[in-house]
Amino acid sequence: MADFSGIRNLIINVSEKSSIRENAYSFDVEIPRSNSEAVGRMKVFCYDLMLVEKFTEVKQINFLVYDSTMFDGVGSRQIAQALEHAHKKGLETGFQYICAFNSDVVPYDDFNEGFELLDHVRLTLSDSRLEDSLLGFQCEIKERNQSRKNELE
Repeated sequence: MADFSGIRNLIINVSEKSSIRENAYSFDVEIPRSNSEAVGRMKVFCYDLMLVEKFTEVKQINFLVYDSTMFDGVGSRQIAQALEHAHKKGLETGFQYICAFNSDVVPYDDFNEGFELLDHVRLTLSDSRLEDSLLGFQCEIKERNQSRKNELE
């Protein structure tokens, strides 16, 4: 069983569900309604934030990067709270938090007063013009089966 007892304290009680192997730990984090996919994603978010904080403190890794799928199925209020929390922790600890979002899922209305997301946006990409895309060109990938079929003809 894992329990957060204040900031920066994670207590892990080894139980029957948990095990310690030669070079790895296996444990389960219990959160109410954790069978939902959104709660599962937030478990990963919390765990990753804890790791990046610890790695930053010992001068190893000082950044955390997610793509937009990290928050799939998560409510807009929870997304806003997570982004604000990551920002706060990044400032306190010195790590950089990078997250890609599609513009239609950014929870602009759910941020706390005083938190301006656009003040923290460093890059905006678009598919409306090639020069606004990540690579500056459109990449089309043919399906492998179609390519193979064309070779055989």
